[in-house]
Amino acid sequence: MHSMVVAICAANEMLVTWIAATLRRMLTDPRYTGRVTGVRRGLDDAMDETLWSEPPVANLPARYAVTDCTLGRVRIQAGDAIVMGLAAANNDPRVRTTDDLFEANNRSHLSFGVGPHACPARRPGRLVVKIAVESLMERLDLRLTDPEVTWAPSPWSRYPAVLPVEFTPERQSARTPARV
Repeated sequence: MHSMVVAICAANEMLVTWIAATLRRMLTDPRYTGRVTGVRRGLDDAMDETLWSEPPVANLPARYAVTDCTLGRVRIQAGDAIVMGLAAANNDPRVRTTDDLFEANNRSHLSFGVGPHACPARRPGRLVVKIAVESLMERLDLRLTDPEVTWAPSPWSRYPAVLPVEFTPERQSARTPARV
């Protein structure tokens, strides 16, 4: 039961940070706000670019090598602490280009991990974030009040500390009677 609670809490934090960072991108980046000429990029592109540039998990807590090995040109001895830097790996110029057209729909980032320890909820997580951001953008007419968004100080997660917005609430539908 305790393991499930930890997994649920971790998943919730990652979803919330992905939602917040994607909202920030949608509200500040001219490619998504529609303030540039040409084709406006969509929510899926914003979600992917967020996972590339500001992944919800920037670094994973240390793991320890169980045997001596070599990683690249670095010798690792059994017992050495290893911190996987997902944000650094995602921004490696050998992996990522600066060509926006090439990067569109590129989901080869490491934000969900890889192999047997990869996140098992990649698709449901993506759906939750997409519905949340889409609903907030459509229903609340969000406007950023301060373009200088500060990031929360954390070595593990990457998310806006606050997202200062104004919004106009959705009007009550004619089908939904007002409560008296």
